[in-house]
Amino acid sequence: MEMFDTPAEYFDEGDINMGRVVSFLAYFPPLFLVPLIAVPSSKYARFHANQGLVMFLFLTAASVVATILSVLLGFIPYLGWIFGLFAWLFVGAAMLALTILGIVNVANNVAKELPFIGKFRLIK
Repeated sequence: MEMFDTPAEYFDEGDINMGRVVSFLAYFPPLFLVPLIAVPSSKYARFHANQGLVMFLFLTAASVVATILSVLLGFIPYLGWIFGLFAWLFVGAAMLALTILGIVNVANNVAKELPFIGKFRLIK
């Protein structure tokens, strides 16, 4: 797996300038396709679209798991409700944190992988 911390390692300045405007949209879960459609030739935009897609899939899976566990534990008085609340707070906090990190990376013109999930490459 490659790790890209600075634009000089992989992306030229023209590529960054071409994809920067729409790359931040990739971090709003349903909009990860916008950079791919708007600037399909930009490797920088594809990098951020990939990060947005991986984040979307991770948060979708975490939501499904939180829902299943909440339903299964919902039959236990108080414990199920409390667990469900904390599970959804975790999913919401993870989404907010990953979205902010991604937008900060785009604002700083870097292609830095998101923590824990950023190493997966679904869009080449």
